[in-house]
Amino acid sequence: MLNKNFGLVLRNLRTKMNLTQVDLSEMAYISRRKLVNLEKGKTSPNIEDLFSLSKVLKKDLSLLFVEYQKFQDNNLKNLIYQIESILSDMNYNLLKEPLHTLRNYKDLSSHIRQYYYSFSGFYYMKSDELDIDLAIKYLNKSLNVNIGDFNIDNFLSYTYSDLELRSLIALADCLRYKGNSKQYLDICEFSFKNLSDIDISYFIVTINYATILSMNKDYDSSIDIINKCIENSCESNIHTYLPFLYYLLYINYKKLNDDNKTKDYLNKSLFLCDCFNKKNLKKLIIKKLDYNK
Repeated sequence: MLNKNFGLVLRNLRTKMNLTQVDLSEMAYISRRKLVNLEKGKTSPNIEDLFSLSKVLKKDLSLLFVEYQKFQDNNLKNLIYQIESILSDMNYNLLKEPLHTLRNYKDLSSHIRQYYYSFSGFYYMKSDELDIDLAIKYLNKSLNVNIGDFNIDNFLSYTYSDLELRSLIALADCLRYKGNSKQYLDICEFSFKNLSDIDISYFIVTINYATILSMNKDYDSSIDIINKCIENSCESNIHTYLPFLYYLLYINYKKLNDDNKTKDYLNKSLFLCDCFNKKNLKKLIIKKLDYNK
């Protein structure tokens, strides 16, 4: 993940200077294959690489790479995990305290700063302190960390990390809330098709896209995507969103009037809420069931 984010910045710097991979590899005396792997995050740069690339791109990449490495701090990892757990339980009001703590770390690196801005945007989208304008401000700041000239009207012009795709969807959702819904579906589809890793952001982006398909009555496609997401959840041992994925299956099969599968997937969702301690999510599901009776 660290290499990948470094690679995205490297690629953005190269494209801003209108250099092809061939151009940069020749100017920095690095093989094109190695440059491709650096940009894809498949390998780490050595000191010579950083020095050569810095001279061509006129940016101190050694400092930048050290910034990303700082994110390996265990306290920060635990804090990010805590925030992600709160988000998966949809208990957004509980984000306030860990966000306050994360704020103290945000100047350690651009990567941590991006997390802080993203999570702050999610907080103001969903908590009792609902403020869509402030959410838009933070989500834009998150996307501007690595993409200085980001503009959602030209969203196809940029390369994104999975966290940035997640922020992009949230930003489009905020604009939809304010009455500008024309880009939301396109951005959800674009983000889903441009995912690269099986991580927490992968599940968020996939859930958004599957939900949109379901809302547009494309139930079969939604179900296929959710089932693949469940498979990836089991293979990657990332179970955070399993309860919600089964809840989405319940919703789709309810729309298809398949009573047997509807009951089965609802029971699985509620059971997994108990297994993974998603108390608030379970409460929200039950509240929704009572409302629809």
